[in-house]
Amino acid sequence: MTLQYTPVILPLLLSAAITSGLGVYAWRHRRGSEGVVAFALLNFSGALWALGEALQWASADPAGQYFWLRFYWLGVEALPFFWFVFAAQYTGWAGWLNRRSLALLSAVPIGGVLLTWTNEWHHLVWSGMHLSDSHGAAWVDMERGSWWPPLVFCNYVFMLSGTGRIVVSLVRSPERYRGQMFALLVAVASPFAVNVFFVLRPSPVDPTPIAMTISGAVVAWAIFRHRLLDMLPAARHTIIENMSDAMVVLDQDHRIVDLNPATKRIIGRSGTTAIGTHIAEVVPAWAELLGADGDGATLREAEVALDGRDYELRISPVRNKDGAVTGRVVLLHDITEQKQTRERLRQSVETSRVILESIEDGYYEIDLYGKMIATTDVTARLGGLANKEEAVGRNFAEFTDEASAKRLLGTFNRIYRTGEAMNEIEYPFTTPDGVRKSIEMSASLKRDATGKPIGFRGMLRDVTERKRAAEELARAKRTAEEASQAKGAFLATVSHELRTPLTSVLGFAKLIKRRMGETVRPGMAAAEPKVQRALTQVSENVDVIVIEGERLTTLINDVLDLAKIESGKVEWHMQPVAVGEIIARAIAATTSLSEAKGLSMHTEIEDALPTVVGDPDRLTQVVINLLSNAIKFTEHGTITCRARRVDVAIEVSVTDTGTGIAPEDQGKVFEQFVQVGDTLTDKPTGTGLGLPICKQIVEHHGGRIWVESEIGRGSTFAFTLPCPEGAQLDSPGHRPGNGQSVRKP
Repeated sequence: MTLQYTPVILPLLLSAAITSGLGVYAWRHRRGSEGVVAFALLNFSGALWALGEALQWASADPAGQYFWLRFYWLGVEALPFFWFVFAAQYTGWAGWLNRRSLALLSAVPIGGVLLTWTNEWHHLVWSGMHLSDSHGAAWVDMERGSWWPPLVFCNYVFMLSGTGRIVVSLVRSPERYRGQMFALLVAVASPFAVNVFFVLRPSPVDPTPIAMTISGAVVAWAIFRHRLLDMLPAARHTIIENMSDAMVVLDQDHRIVDLNPATKRIIGRSGTTAIGTHIAEVVPAWAELLGADGDGATLREAEVALDGRDYELRISPVRNKDGAVTGRVVLLHDITEQKQTRERLRQSVETSRVILESIEDGYYEIDLYGKMIATTDVTARLGGLANKEEAVGRNFAEFTDEASAKRLLGTFNRIYRTGEAMNEIEYPFTTPDGVRKSIEMSASLKRDATGKPIGFRGMLRDVTERKRAAEELARAKRTAEEASQAKGAFLATVSHELRTPLTSVLGFAKLIKRRMGETVRPGMAAAEPKVQRALTQVSENVDVIVIEGERLTTLINDVLDLAKIESGKVEWHMQPVAVGEIIARAIAATTSLSEAKGLSMHTEIEDALPTVVGDPDRLTQVVINLLSNAIKFTEHGTITCRARRVDVAIEVSVTDTGTGIAPEDQGKVFEQFVQVGDTLTDKPTGTGLGLPICKQIVEHHGGRIWVESEIGRGSTFAFTLPCPEGAQLDSPGHRPGNGQSVRKP
């Protein structure tokens, strides 16, 4: 390689040496200040630029000059990039410069270097060259290509962006730091201005590396002599003075040397009176902790109470450059509300846990992937596991069969899409031990503080026994309904088949009885006593046949009536009915029975009773039945039938002075084929169907029927009939004796 000398080479080599030395010094002192690393790389880039330009001037060969041109272009591309990084770190943007952002930004200088080193292929950076003479030496003058301006523009963007960050921080920084930042701005702007002048007015010598050397030396002196990158004073002013936590700086003898306003508010003393005071005179509790701190070389944390407030105390050692402890920094953070919130949260969580663990239903929480994140022991046992610890972390599909898992997955997807909770979701599943169960569950979305869905929660209940009982109940109901229908059909058929022969038997028995009285007995008046006795016995037997036949006829008619009512085949003739007329018809039908037993019958009917809607024949049947029963079980005394208004209904009652009904038997009187009383000494003569038929008729009319009775003091059977809507009723009243009275003549 042919060499040449020109006076330009010496300043460039000197510049390269100085910037290299600054870079090495900065790199060796890089610990403790984040921006020093970027500053070191910035100087290395300037040294590379200056060295490459010096070697370019020293080479007389055009090929050599072209090589060294591309060599120092590495520094040209790297220097703006590292200036931007340095400015970002110096102004507090270090957190933004992560690996991803640095990789993206570094693509610009790397692309520029690749373009310069592949220029022979595309001639985008330099389109051509020619030899010229400059400063007494041969010089290769490069013609700028189409991509040379964009490369320079990208470098200027980095430079201006970093400088812009410096300017913004300069405006926002406290006044005491503006001088430092302004000096930094001037030091960097000088080589930048020189480079702009060179780009606009090209010349063989680029003075930018020399200007960078002077600025780098100034910045290095500021960094390492005056601690330009030491942000402690700024932090002290902008953070500590305005922080809500209390901060006290103590010397080695535990005397207060500094404190912030938050501390003054807590201890109730001003900074003037507290500075220089031993901490024991201000806060004795802190002094005890400091005394137990030993040499104070380790970090200590504790909780203390002061004036009813809880604080977190943090004691940190302060060291000099040799590592010796020269004092302590005490930070006091108020955690009263935090502790109260934690305690309330703990109590709430504990209460919720106790409630969830005590209820019979199970609770669960799963994430969006179906993994169980919280549950109770009940839920775990439903899945065939021993406890909740075995369930947490497992997928819900592991607790059921494939078909049920797919169905549940569809349910969860629907809830996620619509956001609507679902209840009473029933599905069968088989536990790991082979037990088949039916589960009823609910599910709803679980959201975080921002409202974003993060999972599902709900309750589980084992309804296996309930479902089995419901199925058995349904089967029993169907069986009962079928039995009832069969019973009704059987009773109707039997009753119908019995009525025809019974009618014939009863007719012939009555005919025999009449012929016995009209013909046989008069014709046998002179017969022997033995014949007379036989004739009397036959006559008595015929009477029994007639009485029992009539009783059997009544039973058959009652059975048919009840079967028709239960099957819904009764034809009801509903019309407006006056209750007084119903009672009058029933009294007329039963007067002969009461007179035969010598009983008095009374009626008490309120005036102006409204009409009701009903079947007059069926309602008359009810009153007749109640009056007949009263007469049947009353040997002496009075039968009273009343009608009065009660709220929006009419109440009809029949009261007797008979034997009464025991309390344990009162609930049985409305059951079919049940007759109360002593069947050994006083055998009832009824069918046991009269009152059940009355109950069916009254309930069909929308009323109810009941009995009130006391042994030896008689009974009262009463029923209600609702009044039509809009019926005008006076206030209820009762005037005994008002109405008709029927007595024994």
